[in-house]
Amino acid sequence: MSQQENDKFIYKNKKYELISIESPRTFLDWDSFGLNPIELSTACWRGFINTFSVFKGHLVLDKIYTNNQTRNENEEMVTINIHEINGILPEIKEPDKDLIDDYKNYRIIVYNKIKYRMNYNGSLVIVKDYINDFESGPYAFLNISPFCYKHIIKLTFSEGNFVKETDFSEHGEKIRSKRMKSKNKKSAYNEWPELKIFYEENNM
Repeated sequence: MSQQENDKFIYKNKKYELISIESPRTFLDWDSFGLNPIELSTACWRGFINTFSVFKGHLVLDKIYTNNQTRNENEEMVTINIHEINGILPEIKEPDKDLIDDYKNYRIIVYNKIKYRMNYNGSLVIVKDYINDFESGPYAFLNISPFCYKHIIKLTFSEGNFVKETDFSEHGEKIRSKRMKSKNKKSAYNEWPELKIFYEENNM
């Protein structure tokens, strides 16, 4: 089993991983795009990777890396319905060598700079610079704590408008330092009792 690809977030010209969404049900209506993705690889079973950003003070979906597949009369997997999203047509590319290759005519489609405005209410947690000092167990990566990243930032939005940034990087450093000094420093990622408290105290 592979670690699944997170969505990306470009913030202040730096690339982060998006690892927590306070209100996932109201975050993005993926079905409204009319796409039918299949798995990109064992690391992306859902078949798409989104990139978000803050553009002119507003939360936007800026890039979609995906595919749009169906089976034809010969039971071959083919790309269908290439259409615009927010007035933008995608680039069509051959799949990378490390992506699945057992479908004839399989294609990657990439929507760039679509600036799709979102009306999300709630917070997002973005992280960067992964630290692997605490790995334990063969599937520990399936529930990675934000404390395993050097930079931890919470972004808050109201109807898609950027409200504020809260930087928890120093807090994460204190948690890691405490863990390194304890007997349980090699505990699996999902065994961080501090994480539940962290989310509850910060409405995440």
